[in-house]
Amino acid sequence: MSSLFQMGDTRSLGRRILGKYRFSLPLALTKAILCATVALLVAAAPEYFQWESAANLSLAGKRMLTILIFAAGLWITEAFPAFAVSLLVMALQIAILGRPGGAFTEEGDTENWRLFLAPWSSPLIWLFLGGFVLASAAVQTKLDITVARAVIQRFGTRPKNLLAGAMLTTFLLSMFMSNTATAAMMIAALTPVVTGLGETEKSFGKGLLLGIAMAAAVGGMGTIIGTPPNAIAVGNLAPESQVDFLRWMTIGFPPALALTAFAWFYLTKRYPSHAEQVDIAFLSGSKRAEEAALEPLVRRHRKIVLVIFAAVITAWMTESLHHISAAVISFFAIAALAVSGVVNADQMRTLPWDVLILMAGGLSLGVGVTETGLAQWLTTLIPPDLPEPLLIIAIIYLAVIMSNVMSNTAAAAILIPIAAGLPGGDSARLLAPIALASSCAMILPVSTPPNAIAFASKKLRSSDFAPGGLLIAALGPIVCYAWCWIVAR
Repeated sequence: MSSLFQMGDTRSLGRRILGKYRFSLPLALTKAILCATVALLVAAAPEYFQWESAANLSLAGKRMLTILIFAAGLWITEAFPAFAVSLLVMALQIAILGRPGGAFTEEGDTENWRLFLAPWSSPLIWLFLGGFVLASAAVQTKLDITVARAVIQRFGTRPKNLLAGAMLTTFLLSMFMSNTATAAMMIAALTPVVTGLGETEKSFGKGLLLGIAMAAAVGGMGTIIGTPPNAIAVGNLAPESQVDFLRWMTIGFPPALALTAFAWFYLTKRYPSHAEQVDIAFLSGSKRAEEAALEPLVRRHRKIVLVIFAAVITAWMTESLHHISAAVISFFAIAALAVSGVVNADQMRTLPWDVLILMAGGLSLGVGVTETGLAQWLTTLIPPDLPEPLLIIAIIYLAVIMSNVMSNTAAAAILIPIAAGLPGGDSARLLAPIALASSCAMILPVSTPPNAIAFASKKLRSSDFAPGGLLIAALGPIVCYAWCWIVAR
């Protein structure tokens, strides 16, 4: 599980889990050349076809459009690792737009290029880093497994209750941990249940695996640190629309919980169990054996992590009372875990830095799209008589479609800056549902790493993912949009 924790949540990771991924440099370069060609052609199209709107797009905007389409192509085709594309985006923006005498800066200006690197020091990046360190500490001390067992055992042994307990546990853990690591841990913990089911209960076993994968995917909606698209949305909000940790929970947690409940209801109907009880006695036995095997130092570290975790979550949720930003609280959490000896330098090196780089690239792309006027220009291409709700819903569904064929972080990085250019688009009412909908992609085994992990158990077929995935893809955007329209501003 530690190796999964270190990886970003991309489709290539899904294929890697399934043993179907092989990097080829010639193929990667071919994809990159094709993406660059398409980007240049699309960026030149408005002027070539003499669109009226072409005159309103500055030289900087045209160059930014090329970078945007090129990055989107690389992310969709996964020619290179997603984090490498983010670094390339920042480098291209600096080289083409930010250098002295470039299309974006005036001659002699040596400071504007820093705009494209500023997202790396964004408070959101540090907030995520704090979440990663907390999650790593929980994994190192096996606190996550203990919490998972405790929750599942309290739901009883009736099949419907066990499914609810497994999904709720996965949902809650994925709010603070990588959904990949959460799904891997939960499926590993419940594999004895699935393998021990009789022939008549194989259907329930499928539902259990699918439930874990679906809950892991949508659970990240609940907190800012749950999944990178949430942070990208927050990073593009107008100053008057900024949200803190607790405010985001009021936006993302209810629709995420509603979709998890809907998924549970769907799975109980499609994969019913005829058994009265499911044997989970092995959970308590394994728990006692593992705790007995823990070294005294690990036991002490586990208590420290539990105290720090509780204190940090409480501090994040009460930011409006003490006015200490969530990012600063992350600093304290990392320092406390390091000083107490729970986290050391070796463990810090294993954190998913690629995800942070991917996030920084997405935020940097947003800066370029906004500052060059490209976002505003793209909105002029939208038919003026198109009703605003219809337009927003179309963008949200596009986020779901794109997230099924590429990283949901990359999809959010492309769509959110464009949507922010709409009138009033830099509000949580519009950007939050786009981010939330990006987590509703689960139609294919490789749509999300949790799907791939469930599929790798060899208990599921590809066709098992489509019905539930299509239902969530159809229902999720509407639920997210409706809720955000009510509570967001």
